[in-house]
Amino acid sequence: MTAYIGDFGNAKFIVGHKSSTLTTTLGTMGYIAPATIS
Repeated sequence: MTAYIGDFGNAKFIVGHKSSTLTTTLGTMGYIAPATIS
């Protein structure tokens, strides 16, 4: 059995580099971990 992992650009993690950090998660809701949403 072979496992394949792929990221086709559907999920991105973007962090701002200022005094206040802005974090945005993009992706299809069906493929985002529930802990990310809450």
